[in-house]
Amino acid sequence: MGARGDGHRDREEGQPGDQGAATSLVRTSWRLLDRHCAVFAAASAAFPPEELRERHDRILAPVRRLVLAGQKVGDLRTDLSADWLVTVVYSLVHAAAAEVQAGRMDPADAPEVLTSTVLAALRG
Repeated sequence: MGARGDGHRDREEGQPGDQGAATSLVRTSWRLLDRHCAVFAAASAAFPPEELRERHDRILAPVRRLVLAGQKVGDLRTDLSADWLVTVVYSLVHAAAAEVQAGRMDPADAPEVLTSTVLAALRG
């Protein structure tokens, strides 16, 4: 039993499955993509979506591990597969980048908007 006394295991912030880890991962992903927005635009134009996704599989491995860990401890939804949830995160990050690039989202707002949307999708 955790220190809360409710039978849930306690986890330190930053361990897979907790909100802190998911928030950190989304915000780090956003910063990387935002820093390399010209590369994102060029790659999006040069490669078909399925090839672009294949090139991201290595980068998405930490997202997949986080989703699997979160599902295992009950923090993230289990009614959808981990692979689908990784696809959702991938798609949302790229959609946010496209919105910023098109001028429909303020770059300063993007991390919070993206984090809120991703957490809502992962939690159901």
